Amino acid sequence: MSSDVNPASGGIILVPLDLAMSNSNTLAYAAELCKNGGHQMVIMHAVHEPADHPGLYQELEPSQQLIPAELRAERICNRVLREAQQQFPHAAALASARLRIVAGLPAQRIVEVADQVDATLIVMTSAERRGLSKLLHGSVTDSVAGKTSIPVLRLHRMDTRFVSPNANPALVTVLNPGGAKGTSSPRKTGISHLPQAV
Repeated sequence: MSSDVNPASGGIILVPLDLAMSNSNTLAYAAELCKNGGHQMVIMHAVHEPADHPGLYQELEPSQQLIPAELRAERICNRVLREAQQQFPHAAALASARLRIVAGLPAQRIVEVADQVDATLIVMTSAERRGLSKLLHGSVTDSVAGKTSIPVLRLHRMDTRFVSPNANPALVTVLNPGGAKGTSSPRKTGISHLPQAV
């Protein structure tokens, strides 16, 4: 996959992948938003050994022990994208999606890539951390929203079913709907039917 980005008329939707959870429905949701608004999709992953899931890349690619983590992550992300393309064959944005693999702390790198590609929206699935795990690790989605003026659409974990952008708004939260966080000026998403933050 090429990492070059040619913004479509509707702008760029950035979809960071969390390899510790299922991503197919998140990709399909973002693809539906792309279709509705003429957007292009950029998929990214920040290579970082998560404190709450050590050995993640080894677990996902056990036969590739001597390959650097970035290359291993790229292979995993390409596999995730192919699986989503097979599961949702009519999602055109998945076929034309661009992939970026970067190293570093996820929240910071997501914000940096969003700025580099001039994203108008970031779509993330949020893992439901509770108790001590939430206190110690926080939420990458909340951290991203606190560091950018770009709207962040948080999909509540959807491992088993696809949720259309026009479906149950309780499964979606938009953080920074007007670009209130961060120091940059707000960006328009070009998507008129996003639910507002609760």
